[in-house]
Amino acid sequence: MNLEYSLIDVVEFYEVSNNMLVNQVITGDTLPFSTRFIKNNTFTFPLSNKNTDSELYVKVYSEGILKLPFNLYTLNQVSEKIKKDSILIGTYVGFMIFAIIGCLIVLGITKNDNFIYFSLYFFILLINGLNFKGMLFQWVWPSHPEFNKYTTNIICFVLAYSQLLFVEKYLRIVNVWQSNFLYYLKLISLSALCFSFAPGLYSLVSVFGIFFIVLVTFLCWFLSVYYYLKKTGDRQKELYFVLAWLSYGVGLASVILDSTGILPILNNTAMYVVLAYSMQVVFLVATIVDNYEKSRKNGIKEARNSVRELEQRQIIERHMLFKATHDSISLLPKKQVLLQNWTVIKEYIPTNRSVNVVIVHFEGYYSVVLAYGQEVADILVSNLHERIKKEVMHNKQFSIVDYDWNNDKVVVLDSLDVCLVYVAQEGEEVAENLLHLHKKVSKPFSYQDVHLDVEITLGVSELAGSEHISSAVRKAQVASKESCHRKIALLEYQHTLGHDPEYTNILLSKFKKALENDGLNLAYQPQINTTNGVLYGVEALLRWSDDEEGIMSPDIFIPIIEQSSLINDLTKFVIKNAFQFYKNHVELFKEEIQLSINLSARNFLDRNLMKYVSHYLIEYDVEPKNITFELTETVFLGDLETSKKIFNKLLDLGVNIALDDFGTGYSSLVYLRELPFAELKIDKGFLVKDFHTKQGAGLVRAAIDLGNSLDMLVVAEGVESLALAKQLKLYGCTLCQGYYFAKPMRESDFIEWYRTYDASKNVLEG
Repeated sequence: MNLEYSLIDVVEFYEVSNNMLVNQVITGDTLPFSTRFIKNNTFTFPLSNKNTDSELYVKVYSEGILKLPFNLYTLNQVSEKIKKDSILIGTYVGFMIFAIIGCLIVLGITKNDNFIYFSLYFFILLINGLNFKGMLFQWVWPSHPEFNKYTTNIICFVLAYSQLLFVEKYLRIVNVWQSNFLYYLKLISLSALCFSFAPGLYSLVSVFGIFFIVLVTFLCWFLSVYYYLKKTGDRQKELYFVLAWLSYGVGLASVILDSTGILPILNNTAMYVVLAYSMQVVFLVATIVDNYEKSRKNGIKEARNSVRELEQRQIIERHMLFKATHDSISLLPKKQVLLQNWTVIKEYIPTNRSVNVVIVHFEGYYSVVLAYGQEVADILVSNLHERIKKEVMHNKQFSIVDYDWNNDKVVVLDSLDVCLVYVAQEGEEVAENLLHLHKKVSKPFSYQDVHLDVEITLGVSELAGSEHISSAVRKAQVASKESCHRKIALLEYQHTLGHDPEYTNILLSKFKKALENDGLNLAYQPQINTTNGVLYGVEALLRWSDDEEGIMSPDIFIPIIEQSSLINDLTKFVIKNAFQFYKNHVELFKEEIQLSINLSARNFLDRNLMKYVSHYLIEYDVEPKNITFELTETVFLGDLETSKKIFNKLLDLGVNIALDDFGTGYSSLVYLRELPFAELKIDKGFLVKDFHTKQGAGLVRAAIDLGNSLDMLVVAEGVESLALAKQLKLYGCTLCQGYYFAKPMRESDFIEWYRTYDASKNVLEG
């Protein structure tokens, strides 16, 4: 006889034949598993083999059991039933383990935390099924039946908690009242779980557990249906979820109805219940698979969209980068492309070749804008760029500078300048080949009915050693601007070009250091009266010798110093040291001489000029009448009235003022009329350039006559031959200064020179 139930506390079986006890078996979940006649999860009792009538008695102790199915089997039938049950249970266990492993695999792939709750729920569901079939007692704790008292309630409430947690996470419930309701239900399940261990409450908790698990199952089914109906998109995943809870509800209802006797006695009820639970798992697995597949497809779609967006972004960024790094008119690369690619460009240049940066400078851009408008000017620039690009495209001596885009060789610096990198052959005349380029690109342009001549100049700078390309570009620009200023086609850069900002800054820094550290000296060049040969005076000239540059020509650094605030400190230095020289000369030779000192136009802007001139006149006891300040006409360019005020203040001090470099300007006669100069200095360039022609000699003679007629002393500079000195005296100029008489000398050398000076040797016949 087989009792088709797994969860019974105590079962007592008695077989009585002829008022005698034939068989007796006492077993149950509260007794060790070894008390069972056949080691099975249900209860099997042997019947006597005697062919006599027997009476069977069964006493059952259990809580919550209302109906028990009994069946009579042969021993072989029992064995077959055990095999079938084993297969059923094994299949169920294998299926559930497969589902759990599948969840964990998907979790590892997707990193989605929801699959943790899937696997947790499946595991508790597996434990619940094994407990319902009595397999836990048979497999896990056969010698400890006391565990059976609590396992059903514990697993019931843990299952309810995992159901609530699983549904909440899967459906992503964020509704406040739903979330709160689920929270309190989870709290109740945990509280009931604790009461499962309380003595005397086992029966009450068991009854409550039945109703609670029914409530939770109904709630899970209700929520799944609610969100299924609420879903507006693809409902397939939610439909699987609804069917899963429906299957679970059917299985649970079957257990309750079967236990209460409502359903007829069926031998395979347990199998149907397990099948219902398995169907729930099937639908949930289908939900998980569908969820994973949707997530995978969405991930692929998002990845594709991301790739597409990335490609579009890269296209946009590349387009924006092109616009930022290329000229908007001609689409040629800008300077930053050359600078960024220079390390790559150098790798293609042979090490034994000289590299030259060439600047093509277009001077007439703004004139075209003013004359014809911006559109015509832009078209002219575009055509010019295209012409240069075409000329250098197939010339291998011009380096490619834009490897990232169009292999262009032309770099646009601005509307006026484009840059080329020219690699010269060994022994090549770079200027000659570049002049050929100049000839090609300088041809006139035609636009509609407008014919435009193009003023093109080239500046060239050879890249020296480890010099950075940006420095060479700047130097080539300096050369191109200077070539434009000089009206020549091409000019190679020299560091002495006065328009070079870098060289100017370096020179100013060095000069300031020399001025502050006694690195400057004065030289004095004698002025001789050729009538009697006596020394008339001297001109104080600045001398500077730099450790790196060597002896610096005043023609190089004086114009630069005059454009800076250092000119005022320099003038103060010259006046102080020149006055000291004058005082020393008077004390040594007991005679007065005329001392000439140059002033700059910027000195006339110095408010302290009068103060330190008058201060040094007093400090060194210098007679103002023996001082001559030499001015060029640049002093008076601009605000003539203000210059006249400073001029008159100098005269009030008692000093003399000379007009220097007469013959090099265009408006000297105006200043001679407006200002009372005491001395006229004829520039040496004027003499050297014009003296040997009839017309030039006439101009020199006219200048001397002009000075004499205005009662001015006339001093000729740059007299380097006896013939020139005699001719000047013949024209009426008797004061001469130049290498023929003496070169500029430091004070110590001048003293030695003057000690042995023979005035008679410089007396010229008139």
